[in-house]
Formats: sequence, C-alpha cells, structure tokens
Amino acid sequence: MDSKWRVLDLTAFEGFVSYERGRLKVGERSAPLAEVDFILLGPGCSWGYGLVGGLERFDVAAAICDWKNTPISTLYHWSSNTKVFTRHEAQAQLTLPRSKNAWKQIIKAKLRGQANALDAMGRPNADQLRAFARAVKSGDPNNLEGQGARLYWSSYMPEGGFRRNQVGDDTVNGMLNYGYTILRGRVLTRVIAAGLSPTLSLFHRNRSNGFALVDDLMEPFRPAVDYAVYKLLLGGATELGRPEKAALVGVLAEKISEDQDFTVRSVIEDFCIEFALYVEGKRERLSVPTWERVTNGDEAEKEGERGG
Repeated sequence: MDSKWRVLDLTAFEGFVSYERGRLKVGERSAPLAEVDFILLGPGCSWGYGLVGGLERFDVAAAICDWKNTPISTLYHWSSNTKVFTRHEAQAQLTLPRSKNAWKQIIKAKLRGQANALDAMGRPNADQLRAFARAVKSGDPNNLEGQGARLYWSSYMPEGGFRRNQVGDDTVNGMLNYGYTILRGRVLTRVIAAGLSPTLSLFHRNRSNGFALVDDLMEPFRPAVDYAVYKLLLGGATELGRPEKAALVGVLAEKISEDQDFTVRSVIEDFCIEFALYVEGKRERLSVPTWERVTNGDEAEKEGERGG
C-alpha cells in the first residue's frame, strides 16, 4: 500500500494516544498525521484534547471501536469547506425525483460491480445481476438492490454455506465488516471535506445513524472489499489478523478498474465532489463509478495454475 496515506489500526493497542508537533504518538512509535487518512481506536486506548485538535488540524477522522472491532462512535471535525452552508441547504432541498434518480444510478453501479466481482471469482449469476442493473428504475421501487443482494451472497461462497451477517463474528463476515469500516471511514472524511452533511441521505434511514449519506455513497465501492476478502480466503486466511487487516486497508490504494489509473481512495473523493455538484444542480445526472477487478501478473499466473 502507498505508505503516504495510511489507515492506522490501534484496536489492539493499550495505552495513551497523543499528538505532538504534527505527529501521532502511540507508545514509543509515532507517525506524521499529514500522512494519515483514518484511525481506528480500540477499547484499550485513551486520549486527550491534544489528539482531537491534531485530528482537526490534519483533516483526519477516527472511529472508536468496541472489543469486536465494531465502530461505535466517530471523531471528526466540522467541515471547513467554504460551501458548507450552500451544500447542506441544497441537500435539504433536493427534490424527490432527483434524489430517486441519484439512488438509481448508485444501485446500478453497485449491481454492476457485484457482477464484476462474481465474474472475477468465477461464480455464477453475474449476467443476472447485470440484468437487474439494466432494469433499475428511479428510486428502485422493485428493490432490485435487495434481490441482487440475495443472489449475490448466495453465489459468493456457496461451498461453505456462507450467510452474510452484518454483526456476524465468523471469519468471513468479520473480514467483510472490517473492510467496510475502512471504506466507510474514507467516505466519511471525503463527504465532510466536500461540504456535505453526512446525515442528509438519499435512501438509508435510521434515526440513530448520523452517517446515512456515507452509507449511501459507499455502496458502489463495496465489491472492492468483497473481492479482497475472497482473495484472502483463497490464499488460505483463517482469521482476521494483522496481515489480513493490512490487505483490506490496501483496498483503498488499488485501482478502481482495469482501464483507469485512479485508486479507490481518489475515486471516492471525486465521487463525493460529484455528488455535491449534483445536489447543487450543477450536474443533470449523477455519474457513479463502477468497480472492476484489476488483474496483475501474479494473480493471472495463479489463476492459470488453478485452471490447469
């Protein structure tokens, strides 16, 4: 992973986390906050105002996790974007037709990405997911996202009887949930940087969810995590250890597709800005990225050996 932008996982650390002269201090080690994207703080961590001030200064968000590594709270600063009021107001006044149309484009991209993931894994039903994507209407009134999810997860790991569970503590669900946490953290920081309110959403609704828009905008990027988990399991991973966490953090540094040089990290930022322009009425149609597996030489060689 590009070391310039890091996700620091401190969920296993026990001690005081502090900030001093531009650096995050963790025990005897330190890292420049200017090179950090997101921090995960565990139940053994303690910190003071200095850390909060440092996070604000360097535009870094932190998730506070419980003993299962599940985020239960978030530290993030108020947006300094000069258009924050204008964009919050535009979100609040977004018409229902435009809101439904944006959700349609997001779900179409998510379904196409899931189809690409199944193709990359050699699983069936990718063509059916693409058919669902073509059939999505404004607002997804037929819940093709839900239908697609049932088909997708039943095809994801059929040999192991896998069932997707957002609170599951088995290895596969644990890896997926961890990867989604990293993804969510990146989207959260870029939503705020774009001057958007993370609460004013298109689809997700929950009175206790302060990041509903984040959950909306991260949907197209989920297949990147799904495929990363598949590769870890294919490589023999049996637990969510440090190597597995590092690989899932590395998803942000991977290319979004074969024909683009942009990473998942940079495309998330561009997409949040695109959404901000859409709610302001400066884009007639929301352009949503689609994830596609990028094959490197080592991976192609391994798949050739498996096929032989």
